[in-house]
Amino acid sequence: PKSYFTQVRSRTLHFLRLPFSREMDGDEDTAPQRKRRGVPDLDPNTVGSLNYYQVLGLGDVGDGVSSKEVKAAYRRLILKYHPDKTRRGDQDIIFISIQKAYDALREEDKRRAYDSSLPFDDSVPTATEGLGEDFYEVYQPVFRRNARFASEHPVPDLGGPDATEEEVDEFYAYWLNFESWRDFSNVAAEMSQIDLDDAGSREEKRWMQKEVQKQAKVMKKDEIRRVRTMVEQARDKDPRIRRFREEERRRRQEEKERKKEERKRRQDMKLEQERLEQEEARRREEEDRERQRQEKFNREKIKKRLRKTRNAIRRALIAAQPEAEAQANALSEEEGRGAAELASITEDALDDVIRSIGEEFGPDTLQEVLDQITEEDDPIGAYEAVMDLTAEIEEQRRVEEAERAEEEKAQREQNANEKAETSARRRRVWTKAEMALLSKAIRKFPPGTGNRWDTIATWMNGQAHTLSRHLSPALSEQDSQSSASFRPFTKEDCLSANQKVKLAPSAGTTRTGFAPPPVFETPASPPVADAASRSASDGAENKAQPAPNGNGAERRSSQNGAPSERKAASSVEDWTQEQQSQLEAGLKQFPSSMEKNERWKSIAAMVPGKKKKECIERYKFLRSAVKAKKQAS
Repeated sequence: PKSYFTQVRSRTLHFLRLPFSREMDGDEDTAPQRKRRGVPDLDPNTVGSLNYYQVLGLGDVGDGVSSKEVKAAYRRLILKYHPDKTRRGDQDIIFISIQKAYDALREEDKRRAYDSSLPFDDSVPTATEGLGEDFYEVYQPVFRRNARFASEHPVPDLGGPDATEEEVDEFYAYWLNFESWRDFSNVAAEMSQIDLDDAGSREEKRWMQKEVQKQAKVMKKDEIRRVRTMVEQARDKDPRIRRFREEERRRRQEEKERKKEERKRRQDMKLEQERLEQEEARRREEEDRERQRQEKFNREKIKKRLRKTRNAIRRALIAAQPEAEAQANALSEEEGRGAAELASITEDALDDVIRSIGEEFGPDTLQEVLDQITEEDDPIGAYEAVMDLTAEIEEQRRVEEAERAEEEKAQREQNANEKAETSARRRRVWTKAEMALLSKAIRKFPPGTGNRWDTIATWMNGQAHTLSRHLSPALSEQDSQSSASFRPFTKEDCLSANQKVKLAPSAGTTRTGFAPPPVFETPASPPVADAASRSASDGAENKAQPAPNGNGAERRSSQNGAPSERKAASSVEDWTQEQQSQLEAGLKQFPSSMEKNERWKSIAAMVPGKKKKECIERYKFLRSAVKAKKQAS
C-alpha cells in the first residue's frame, strides 16, 4: 500500500494541475477572501503550536468559515509550500501540518469533532453573579459563546430590559431545548490516551472506538447538564421574568378584586331585586285583600238589597191575596187566572219564586217588580210579571239542559268511535302462516303448562324470524304485507285467535280447536319435490302394469301389504306443500356434518305438525324415489 505521504503528494499534484480560478473553486467570494486573509507565512519552529485554522490562515477558531473557504485556503498554501516548490521533501513539518489541517477540516463531522476539541470557556456564572442590572452584561456573552454549538438557527438573542414577554419566553424555550452539535470523540480519545492508529487489529480498533464513544457520551451528558443549569440560573435571575411575574401577580390580584366587586354588586342587585319583589308581592297582596273585601262588601250589599226587596215583594203580594181572591171571583176564569194563582200561592212557594228571579236577574229586576206593586198599585200585574220571569228561567234551563245533553251525547259518540278505531288498529289480522305457527305452539305447550299463553306468545315471537325466512316464497300478498311490518305476538292476540276458532269450527278442525296447517302454493316446486312427485307417478304406473312373470305376484304382494306398511306409507305421503318446503329448508340449513340426533331435532322444529321420526321417514322416502328415478333413466 502507498504511504500517507505518497497519497498526499499525488493529491497535491492533482490540485496543482487544476486551473486556479473562481469558476473552478465555485465560490464567488474567493478573491475577496484571498485578499482579506492572504497566504500566511508559516515557520517550521512555530507551526506545531498553531491550531488547524491558524495553519490555514482562517482565524483563531474558524467561526463562520465554510467548506469552500477551507478548500481555497488549502489550495493557496499547497501552491506555496508543496515539497516540489520548497525542495524540503515529504517530511517538511509545514507541509505535513497543512495536510493534517485540511484532512481534519474538509469534512463536516471531522471538523465538528475538531472544533469541539478546541479550548472553550465552559464556565457558568455563579449564584451571586448577574443579579440586578448586571444580568445582561454577565449572561449576554455566555449565551453568545455557547450559541457557537447550536444545531438550529437562528439562535434568539438574550435581548435587553425592553424585550416583550413573548420574546423572553421564546428565548428560554429555545435554550431549554437546546440541541448542540458538539462532538467529544477527539477529547475523549485524548483523555483516554487512545490513538486508533495504534490499534494492532480490527478487534482492538473496535474496542478502542467503543471506549471512546462511552467516554464521549458521558461528556455529552455533562454538557447538556451544564447548559440547562446555565439557562435555569439565568431564568431565575432575569429581572424581566421577575417583572412579568409581579405584573401577573398584580393582574391576578386586580382580577380577583374585580371579581369580588362583581360578586358583591350582583349580590346587592339580587338583594335589591328581592326587596322590590317582596314589596311588589306585599302590594299585590294588599290589593287582592282590598279587592276581595270590596267584592265581599258588594256581595253583601247585593244580598242585603235582594233580601230586602224580596221580603218587600213577598209581603206586598201576600197582602194583596184577599184583593186577588175577590177579583178572581168577580172575573171569568180566563181573565182572573192570574188573580186566582196569586190568591192560592203559599208564602214559601212565593218566596222560592222570588229568590230564583233574584239569583238569575239580579236586584234591579226585583226592584222593577216592587215598583210596579208600590208605585203602580198593580200587585196582580206584578205577580204575572213574576210568573213570566219564572217561565223564562225555566225555558232557559231547559235549553241549557238540552244543549248539555247534546254535548254529552256527541262526546260519548266521539269516545266510542275513537275506542272502535283504536281497537281496530290493535286487532291483529292473522295470516295463514301465523295460524299454522300458533297451531304448532298450542300442541307444543298443552293445557297445564305454567303461564301457558304467555309462553306461547314468547315462543311465537322467537320463531317469527324462521317464519319470515323460510316461508317467504310461499307467502300470499296479505302475508307479505304482514311480515313487512311485523308486530310482536301478545297473550291477548293468541287467546283471541284461539277463541274465534273455537266459536267457528270448520269441518277439518283438530282436537286443539285449530284447522290443519294451511297449504301454500309456491311459485316453483323445489327439485326434491319434483323428483318425489315424478317418482310417485312412475310408481303408480308400474303398479298398473302386470308383473314381468305374468302372474301378478308382485302386484298382489304390494296390494295386500301389512297394515303397518300401509300406515307408514300414508304417513310418508301425507305431507303438505308447506311442510315439504320447511323440510327442504331444514336440510339446507342444518348440514349432515352435525350430530344426527341434534340435526333431525332442529329440522323437526322447523316443520309444523311433524315429528323427528316422520321427517326421517319422509327423507328416506324421497331419497329412495330419487334413486329409483335415476336407475330407471
